[in-house]
Amino acid sequence: MKQQEEERAAFPPVLEGLAREAEERLKYMEYINQLHAAAYQEALQAERQQQQQQQQQKLQEPEAPKKVESPEFQRISRCIMEATTAPQLLQVLQEEVFERFQDAEKSKNALLAAAPQDGSAKAKPPQTRAQRNKQDTSNQSQIHQIYHDLLLLAAHRFRRTFHTSPLIFTMLPAIKALGMESYALGSSTELYNEIMAATWAQWGECGRIFHMLTEMEESGLKFNGDTHRIVKDVHRCTAETDDDNDDDNDGLAAAVVAPGSVFMVAMNRGYGRQGKESAAYWLNHVERQLEENELTKARKLFF
Repeated sequence: MKQQEEERAAFPPVLEGLAREAEERLKYMEYINQLHAAAYQEALQAERQQQQQQQQQKLQEPEAPKKVESPEFQRISRCIMEATTAPQLLQVLQEEVFERFQDAEKSKNALLAAAPQDGSAKAKPPQTRAQRNKQDTSNQSQIHQIYHDLLLLAAHRFRRTFHTSPLIFTMLPAIKALGMESYALGSSTELYNEIMAATWAQWGECGRIFHMLTEMEESGLKFNGDTHRIVKDVHRCTAETDDDNDDDNDGLAAAVVAPGSVFMVAMNRGYGRQGKESAAYWLNHVERQLEENELTKARKLFF
């Protein structure tokens, strides 16, 4: 310290002032660096403590029960996977899924019709009815429990293995034809995504996609990442159409930007500006819903 003062005294007054200012600045920077280092160590320690607490919570939380596939589901899914043609797969779907669901519904309706009304003199105790119908109820609930998973497996098989077959498009009408309960149990975002992807791959027509998106929203089904990818592809292809030019060659020329999309562009030229606007609307709508879903998850996590 004394040596530094002697060195400063040897400087001219102007330089001495600058040297003193530089020294104070160095001390200040050293102090700031010490504060930063202390804050970093404190944050690092807090993060380690948080990780330890999370690990302890995981150890304390019971493991989620694993989904056990019933023997009946295994049997029918094996039939679905062993189908060698699209018509054979449709036959399995009809006999093992749709007809069984229909029989279960008929059985349930018959039980409801046969049940005595309140206040009837012939009414029997509820326990006796439950014992009498125990087996029917068990069989009925079994197909209801595996109904959606079987439908999704069949749609997945149609699209992956028999990707040129239009028989996948018979699934939704068949589900709806069996009634509201069939649609409520069988329909899902994943099922619609499978059928929309097949629709876009085989038909390449944006109007069909817009119709299914509307149907999903009216049914209360949420969009997900797969939905977004399909809608994004539709938006890209409709954006490449040129409805302002009557020359067909100009309309298809834009498809050079995206190889393999010439067919898609040609199919959607008839929708013109309305198709572009609808595609832009749905893309924005799906993205906005996905953002809202993420915000909802974040709120549940932190609040």
